[in-house]
Amino acid sequence: MYRKLGVTLEPAQEQFVRFIGDYGTGVFYESFATTAELQTKVAVKLRELESAGDPLAFMPLPRPMTVTWRSDFEARRGNAPSLPSAVELHVLPGTGTNRPARVMAELEQLLPARLRASGQVDAADPLTSTRQGGAVVVTIPDRNSRWNEVRAPQLLGIRTAADGQTSAWASLPGDGMGAILDPDALPDQIAGLLRLIGGLGILDGDQVAIGVGVSTEGLMSVGRVSGQPRHQATSLMLSNDPIQVPPDELVTLAALGPGAAEVGRTLSRTLIDAVSARR
Repeated sequence: MYRKLGVTLEPAQEQFVRFIGDYGTGVFYESFATTAELQTKVAVKLRELESAGDPLAFMPLPRPMTVTWRSDFEARRGNAPSLPSAVELHVLPGTGTNRPARVMAELEQLLPARLRASGQVDAADPLTSTRQGGAVVVTIPDRNSRWNEVRAPQLLGIRTAADGQTSAWASLPGDGMGAILDPDALPDQIAGLLRLIGGLGILDGDQVAIGVGVSTEGLMSVGRVSGQPRHQATSLMLSNDPIQVPPDELVTLAALGPGAAEVGRTLSRTLIDAVSARR
């Protein structure tokens, strides 16, 4: 199926494999010490590519899955300012995994470069990579804006844990009147986070479960982004408790690529329904 496989090694940097085949040209990132280890990792990646090329498909969960939410690992500390209102997305592998400490140490070094390569952050944005409780977290500071300025959505962080869960969260659009959960804009924002996670190239297996949530420590409206900045708004005051929708089914890896738009629409409807039920 794959007509050519080239390997480029870069000393003191991450190694990458470039392939040309039925799915086009692409790159995946891995570390390896021997030819045998490389061959094993290439075989795993090719199986993942075959799965990603399949149509989007949904399956029942084989068991309940526990999500580590943003509130579990990014709690506000002391007198720190409120966390910006954000939509959060969590992708869990369909089968259990346990990354060794060696792999997690490598990811701490590699994730910032992969995040910059994704185009989801500005070149001037400072990135902070840390190890937190066995997970690697890369954060981007929230850009400051004046009270009456329109605030565009911004990626705020990614996280990947030893159990394979990979998460991304981003601020919501808004203005001086608060954040806006826009039923028209939210599907595209969620789809972008799905593609970002898929593009990092760190998930194992061919099926995933996806949880989605939204958190706010101020005013948030369900409405349209158009017409900002607003002079008045019918705002929804939420408690500081985030709204969290755990996964209830498995989906193929196409959800993190060609199927991201469809899955984004589904997750958006589910999240807005959960927010509306809180009103």
